[in-house]
Amino acid sequence: MKNLLSTFLLLGGATGLQTIKKDVVIVGGGSSGIYTGISLMDKGKDVVIIEKSDIIGSHANTYYDPVSKTPRNVGVQSLHNVSVVRDYLTRLNVTAGPYISYNAQTTLNVDYMTGLEEQNYTAPNISAVVAGWEAFRSIIQEKYGYLEDGFFLPDPAPKELLMPFSEFSNKYGLDAILPSLATVIEPVEVWKESTLYVIKNFGIESIDSQLAFATSGGFVPRDVNDIYFSAAKILGSRVLLNSTVQSVKRSNDGVTVVVKTPTGRICYEADKIIMAAPPLIRNFAGWDLSSNEAQLFSKFQSKNTHIGITRNPEWNNVNINGVGPGYASTTARLPGTVSTTPTGFSDSSYYSYICFIGEASVQHAQTLYQSEIKKLIVNGVLPESKNEIVEWFNHNQYMNYVSNDDIKAGFYTKLNNLQGTSSTYYVGAAWAGQDSSYIWGACKRLLPKLLA
Repeated sequence: MKNLLSTFLLLGGATGLQTIKKDVVIVGGGSSGIYTGISLMDKGKDVVIIEKSDIIGSHANTYYDPVSKTPRNVGVQSLHNVSVVRDYLTRLNVTAGPYISYNAQTTLNVDYMTGLEEQNYTAPNISAVVAGWEAFRSIIQEKYGYLEDGFFLPDPAPKELLMPFSEFSNKYGLDAILPSLATVIEPVEVWKESTLYVIKNFGIESIDSQLAFATSGGFVPRDVNDIYFSAAKILGSRVLLNSTVQSVKRSNDGVTVVVKTPTGRICYEADKIIMAAPPLIRNFAGWDLSSNEAQLFSKFQSKNTHIGITRNPEWNNVNINGVGPGYASTTARLPGTVSTTPTGFSDSSYYSYICFIGEASVQHAQTLYQSEIKKLIVNGVLPESKNEIVEWFNHNQYMNYVSNDDIKAGFYTKLNNLQGTSSTYYVGAAWAGQDSSYIWGACKRLLPKLLA
């Protein structure tokens, strides 16, 4: 009786909770949730988006020159110049064009773990890198083109896709792309990463964008947050910020969702619910998950990238590239700093990527970063500096992945089969790859089912 009463109270039956009817409830106001929300709204659907933070846009982080207010995209730095992206930006009235980052005149190649400069390191020449990207693209297109649309794997999963990428790279002669690949798909130790996740997080469209970047710059708004400033105006009160889901009850006939907002609790009744947050089990608190759903979501693990903005006028705008020993000689080791790049701004600021396999608190990440910079200073690689932290972004619950054993056991087939079960749908990086362009493409392909 107590459990029945608790459920009754939670759903608002005895508390007079305001009940609002919607067509669709979307949980998560990041890249996938906002794209899907606007797409459904444009098709006449009444939606509400539940976002736990005080802003939408998730990883779309920008640092601004304190004097000129010039933006520097430090989260999402490039999009794919493809129709789904162009159409979305047009809908938002946001302009994208070549993104040219600041080019440092000097680069130091360092092992952040030891605090030593790796003076014998030589970066691959540009022609070898371009040839490597073109070869990698051809391999994906010939053998694994189906991955462009999502984690749709045959059974059994191809053995090559479960190889550490070092073995795949050796097999096909792709070593020249490892340094740039490790940078663009951080946080990974790319030589250890399963080839499946390397391809899913940097596939054909990404390679095309990388090759275009080398000649004409990246395709992205000057301030990537313009996407979400515009989206916020379009969606208006359809987005609930600083709000969390307390309970979700689902059936094939619809869903009932209780949400805690800054002004009180609201009960939503809707035809469908879309999970647009990372599908980690802890993000389903209050959901009526089946044992199958709980088992699948419990298998997901995550990675973490922190982006630190610091001021260091003593460093004279030098670029500090992370490298390491052994097979990792071309890429930095984790956990730790991968790169530190000058913004070129008036305040002599830098942005650094500090990466972890697993989650790390802001305090832990800042402590590790400061200790690595201190080693470089003590060893005379960098001049003395306060390394003042002025802003910090935390990309947690990032690059969700499962073990090779789970992949072999058909994890992704089982995961994809959840779409539509109990009026529930899923969008986001775990379903499409950690890239906004791929995410929007996957959302667009799912749209007919959401509208049915």
